[in-house]
Amino acid sequence: MIKYFLILIIPVFIFSQNKKVFYYVENDSTISFRDENNNFIIKPFKTYKYLVQNNSHKSEVKENFFYIHPKNKPEYAVNRQGKFLFYPYYFDNGPDYIKENYLRIKDENGKVGFADKEGKVVISPKYDYSTPFNMGFSSYCNSCYFDRKKDEEHPPIVGGTWGYIDVNGNEIIPIKRSNNQKDFIINDGSFIPYQFNYSIYELSLLNKIFKFEKEINKKNISEGSKVNFEIISKPSENDPYYFIKYFRIDMPHYFSSDFDNQEGFSFYIDKDENIFVNHLILDNDKNSYHYELIKLEDWIKK
Repeated sequence: MIKYFLILIIPVFIFSQNKKVFYYVENDSTISFRDENNNFIIKPFKTYKYLVQNNSHKSEVKENFFYIHPKNKPEYAVNRQGKFLFYPYYFDNGPDYIKENYLRIKDENGKVGFADKEGKVVISPKYDYSTPFNMGFSSYCNSCYFDRKKDEEHPPIVGGTWGYIDVNGNEIIPIKRSNNQKDFIINDGSFIPYQFNYSIYELSLLNKIFKFEKEINKKNISEGSKVNFEIISKPSENDPYYFIKYFRIDMPHYFSSDFDNQEGFSFYIDKDENIFVNHLILDNDKNSYHYELIKLEDWIKK
């Protein structure tokens, strides 16, 4: 799921980078980051010994951004040039997962916003709480808080004013009557309008992957379930794939994975319309894993 040595490994694909970045263990609890010419990107600093769990003195960092945690200071994210990006929003004992290409972040005042998978802040922190994106929208609240008196480990969120935003940070106004069978019903019985729009070609790609619905459900131990596929992102300069997520329809909700790269929930289509799946592979050191794209047909046979 997550690998910690000092940096949190964010499982995203990197398609274009200017220079290689390396993580160095200088000594027991001092580390640094350098480029391929051995120039410091981040000079040596002390961290917590329990975070330094990598077996090698030097290892390559392949992520768009990564987290560092200097001793007695807050943890924060930096880009591949070592520039500060944001503070992490903690979830499940670590920085938030990337879901639908976004992850939650915080500012110095604890307000919540979103960054994309490349580490760019796309929705500035301004909420007291926000859910991860699901089916193209997020719910947020202000003047709310976690009531730890009721449950210290899993406190409920109480009070506040709630709202909804799309992937651009625009407010979504719920509607009373559904206009699309994929509209999302919320607690008061109103609906969040379906957030996706596709060209004829994009619909043909979704239809192509939908032909494998039965086989994908079997691999996901979800035989007989109604499912949905949505295009989360389209090819760009840095990413040659259509990224498509699998949703199991558990009415009135849509269930998918907590993070984007989970096997069986994330699919990629290239310019030749080949379909790929994220497949988890054990590394040579037998202590860690990485994701690798394999063709859908090969994954089904495994």
